[in-house]
Amino acid sequence: MREGLRGVLSCAALVGACGVGCGPAAPPPPPAGGPLPDGAVARIGDAEVVTGATVGRIAAQQDCDLAVALEKATFDAVLAAGARAEGLAGRRATTLAVDRALAARLLADLHRDVTTAPIGDEERAAATLARGVEVDRPEGFATVHAVAMVAADASLEAHAAARALATRIAAAVVPVAERARATPVPERSDELLLDHRARTRPRDPVVALFERDVVEATGGDPTVRIEALPFVAADGRIIDRQAGEGDSFASEFAAAAAALSERGAVSPVVPSPHGYHVILLLERVPAVRLSDAERRVRLRDLILQVRARRAERALLARLSDAARPEVATNADALLELIAVGE
Repeated sequence: MREGLRGVLSCAALVGACGVGCGPAAPPPPPAGGPLPDGAVARIGDAEVVTGATVGRIAAQQDCDLAVALEKATFDAVLAAGARAEGLAGRRATTLAVDRALAARLLADLHRDVTTAPIGDEERAAATLARGVEVDRPEGFATVHAVAMVAADASLEAHAAARALATRIAAAVVPVAERARATPVPERSDELLLDHRARTRPRDPVVALFERDVVEATGGDPTVRIEALPFVAADGRIIDRQAGEGDSFASEFAAAAAALSERGAVSPVVPSPHGYHVILLLERVPAVRLSDAERRVRLRDLILQVRARRAERALLARLSDAARPEVATNADALLELIAVGE
């Protein structure tokens, strides 16, 4: 190992003193005198030092012993000194590479700070509130419904007409109910399960069939509203990432939805403050009740993501005053002129 290190140090003198195509190498310079700086384990030339911390990181990252790590670090330092001696440090390509390395180092330090700080009760409570549907939720029921709307204080005749309209709807959707029982729920990721408004969430084909039959049965009556709804709990709570705190459905509607046992099941006509509903069950989602330990594990990634975004915003705000980027107004046109890969 010492012979290898001695060869590397000899290479330092060669690289530092000789450019491409030069004659015989000059004799190596004498070692710099004086004690090494604190924390340094090697010195190359007059100023370049290798620290023990650097050697330790190399040994850990590359799974090698400290002697090998020292030789690797010294080898890199020798070549770096040679590159500076040949004027490579001032080249644009070198500057860009250094910028990338510095940016990566800064982000790595940010990542270390984000992931090593302990998670507090306030962070955990905020994450639970934001993602409560994933860590603590009751059983939920996804439905499509049609409601013959009528005001709660309307006349008895108006209520009778709305109920009769809903009864006609219930009879019209019987074929859809049979079709739903034979049609599987569309496949989608767990991420989309509780995100009712996601554009990429596949639409259940039963919804379109339900809408079609209701419109045909009612002649497109404007007092009839047709909606595919997110999961609702039996107590009315909306189980969806987009739902706000306290958002809920009418208790009469929620109880009727929870009473439906299987996909395609249709409720009787259900009165609520909004009118008279006919509800078809699309899907049930099971309850999730995690222990405190399980909840900590599930929420950790979310908490770290929130921390990282907050830390990144703070870092950019702190740096922007000193190094605000200026993008040319014609940048798009200039980029089109660049030949990539040539």
